[in-house]
Amino acid sequence: MRRGTRFWLHSLKQLVGQIHEAEELERLSEVLDATRSLLGYSIAAVFRIEPRTRTAVLKMHSGFTEAEREAFREALDRIPIDLRKMTEVLFEGNALYVSGKAGGSAAPELSRALRESGIADFCLIPIRSGRLALGALLLGCREDRRFSAEEREMLAILGLEMGNAFMRELLQRKMLDAMNRAEEAREEADLYLDIMTHDLNNLNNVILGYAGMVSEVASGETLEYATRIETVLRQAIEMIRNVATIRRIREKEIRLRPVELDPVIKGVMQAFPTLRLDFRKTGICILADELLPQIFINLIGNSQKFGGDGVEVAIHAERVEDGVIVTVEDTGPGIEEEVRTTLFQRYGRGRSPKGGKGLGLYIVRMLAERYGGSVTAEERVKGEPGRGTAVKILFRECTAA
Repeated sequence: MRRGTRFWLHSLKQLVGQIHEAEELERLSEVLDATRSLLGYSIAAVFRIEPRTRTAVLKMHSGFTEAEREAFREALDRIPIDLRKMTEVLFEGNALYVSGKAGGSAAPELSRALRESGIADFCLIPIRSGRLALGALLLGCREDRRFSAEEREMLAILGLEMGNAFMRELLQRKMLDAMNRAEEAREEADLYLDIMTHDLNNLNNVILGYAGMVSEVASGETLEYATRIETVLRQAIEMIRNVATIRRIREKEIRLRPVELDPVIKGVMQAFPTLRLDFRKTGICILADELLPQIFINLIGNSQKFGGDGVEVAIHAERVEDGVIVTVEDTGPGIEEEVRTTLFQRYGRGRSPKGGKGLGLYIVRMLAERYGGSVTAEERVKGEPGRGTAVKILFRECTAA
């Protein structure tokens, strides 16, 4: 039975959503299982490139029986990537589709290994990010399969999304190493930022792919896919903004000055027009700099992300012996005690497995310490962790300039 555009769009939406939620590459095995079952393939596998050995290594697989898996590994555990057809897929970005027995001549080594596992037809989809080749997605069927133009277009986008996921994980790890090496790694960190900017451009290409497919669907689907486009853009923009802020904190000489708290918070509140925010004028002045708004952008943004549309956020300040404590509290799901202890560490886990890598809260801590203060998180209602979170930032008070 021929599957229509709606089926491929719906399937693509589900799979891309799972890719975005996969915090670590290991969790992409779940996406592989979903791809196989949702799209009706018998087996699925991902190969990753090892440039130094010029091999494509089998990293994860789905759908093989235990006997088939061992036979497949023995027959084709490592594919030399200097072979003509594998080079076309892995480096030139040309997908390979093999249908029928005659098609096996296009990639004899791979075809032979798959035939031994009972696979009749298969395809090999490039996994890339921009011009960078990262690997290939293998999908195979035990029965005859003719790959339609719509299916091929959907698989091409899926390969790009997997490439973006690989690149994001690679960038996160590379940036962590760069920050640990500090000054001597500055040029390297600049390179990673350039790559990240390029990654954002690549995401835009994916969005164009969505737009082309959505144009073939009835107008009633427009809003749903527009929301997906906005989600992808927010992820890319947040990633770039957080890394750029860390760079400024690392590079910028600390020159603190008196900053009035009220205008800063009111300015940040304008960036969240649909959120229920409660803030009362304080008249307090603290020692900070032009990066101060980022503290409240990240904290309020986190409350909105994890609390949903109905969350309420309150901001208030009080004078203490050591300075001023500004509290940002929400009515969201709260944070367990064991998570709160590492919440503000670099790449610390947040409130949900669907959350980000923790850069936003790490930035909050960096800025609080930059200003001579500190930050902590506690229960909004003592003894009831599920009734929201209160983040307290200690600042040094001063007189207005």
